Amino acid sequence: MSENRGGVNERFLSIAWQFGTRPALAFRNAGVWSRLRLLCEDARLKQIYSAVPLCESLRFPLRVQTVGGTAFAEAGAGGRDVGRSEISPESPAYIMFTSGSTGEPKGVVVPHRAIMRLVDKPNFMRLDSSRVFLCLAPLGFDASTLEIWGPLLNGGKCVLYPDQQLPTASGLKSVIEATGVNSMWLTASLFNSILDQDAQSLAGVEELLTGGEALSVPHVCKALAELRGTQLINGYGPTENTTFTTCYRIPVDFSAAEPRVPIGLPISGTRIAIVDEHLVPVPAGVEGELVALGEGLALGYLNKPALTQGRFIDIRTTDGQDIRGYRTGDRVVQRPDGLVDYLGRFDDQVKIEGHRIEPAEIERVIARFPGIKECRVLVRSGPAGQKRLAAYVVANDSPQQHELRNWLAGMLPAYMVPHYLFMLRALPTNANGKLDKDALPDPSSRTVEAPMEGRPEKFATLSQAWGEILGQPPSSVDINFFDAGGTSLDAVRLHALLCSRFMRELDPTFVFEHATIRRQADALMPAHLDDEPARGRGLQRRNALERGARARRL
Repeated sequence: MSENRGGVNERFLSIAWQFGTRPALAFRNAGVWSRLRLLCEDARLKQIYSAVPLCESLRFPLRVQTVGGTAFAEAGAGGRDVGRSEISPESPAYIMFTSGSTGEPKGVVVPHRAIMRLVDKPNFMRLDSSRVFLCLAPLGFDASTLEIWGPLLNGGKCVLYPDQQLPTASGLKSVIEATGVNSMWLTASLFNSILDQDAQSLAGVEELLTGGEALSVPHVCKALAELRGTQLINGYGPTENTTFTTCYRIPVDFSAAEPRVPIGLPISGTRIAIVDEHLVPVPAGVEGELVALGEGLALGYLNKPALTQGRFIDIRTTDGQDIRGYRTGDRVVQRPDGLVDYLGRFDDQVKIEGHRIEPAEIERVIARFPGIKECRVLVRSGPAGQKRLAAYVVANDSPQQHELRNWLAGMLPAYMVPHYLFMLRALPTNANGKLDKDALPDPSSRTVEAPMEGRPEKFATLSQAWGEILGQPPSSVDINFFDAGGTSLDAVRLHALLCSRFMRELDPTFVFEHATIRRQADALMPAHLDDEPARGRGLQRRNALERGARARRL
């Protein structure tokens, strides 16, 4: 993956980027390009191999070779043979960028030994030649590190989820049945979504890992009840400690009365400390910050020595050892049984649908829009209790909401564009002059337009589907799905629901390309009402896709 000539900046690098959807769809978002260019500059790349043309979009003096399929291997063979002696356990293996509170993403430099600690004789799951692991996570999620190297370094198999298919219950079921997948990872949000669609679609999976954010107790209990042959595993850990820090193998008798699902115990090659604000370890039962220790630690942040020094620190453990650790910023507590519970954050960082987001980074981008006086980005609850990003903006000239949203789409990846934008005359403050969050508009209490009398049936059917996904019906047939509070994962769920309701196999990009009810109705209703042969062709296409999924494996 890299050449190591004494430093990160002299190597070929593989940049892993977090997309809001499948990679094939993500390049529709112009914000990816500006940020990808920033990452290339930060990493000082010399060469990129890509499956899609990049040169014009990057506008960056960099050698880019567009290749595909087996051409990747041929392209890689053209590089210098660095030899086994030049790679050590401490050599950088990859750089993964995460959201940064300073307004720029930060690159986490992960060494070879951290990957080996994750996949060599792990104690949290079975990794051997019997494993058939589904590769579903985007490369920007470090779950992909486990999905790729876990099976391949232990004689197992990787099954690639079809590039152009969105991860729906029916799609997963088809791939699992066709390829014999027995191990897989799902973000907590996708895990919940799949269970809500069809829990039995995951039948046959022996070990199912989930995490990325706090698990839902009701969804875990539903999975335990309906997937009797599946071992559920809650995996917790920041990118800076390589995928997992702790894991919890959830027992079949896990109680629905539990307030939360524990994050468990440290995995092999890892230790943890729970410390107070002075980095002094606290006893069991006392809340503190989790510090990750051991072989999974990253080398630090790329080209950011001050940030590295602030987060990667030396700590004295309870047994008197001075050891390097990473301050996660996560608030945890050790239970009487030794398991660890995750309680929240000490800062404003949040995870939404598995994406790690710093609201301060979004605020700094919004502040660059012409006429903006001030803004705050907060995590609020959507109409169905979902985590949602809400931006409260004060501007001189009161720009239109859609103008700001379109601009942000060109500056940020899709998952960081706020779900709700509120244009205010001023931010409310309390008696102490601080932001009065309770006085800000609440997205979950937005009033919605009553159904219009005589509304065509095609609008009513779609409006009902939107309401099932978003938690309330849309305010207008012309409102954009994402302006109504939808996320990329919501778009996946809506896609699956529309396929079922209209008995058609829709293109994976349907919701992205037809983002309003009116446009969806125009695209759907002629075939739905009048074109029976078209419906038949749609069902034939679905069958063809399922056959293709069975044939696609690595």
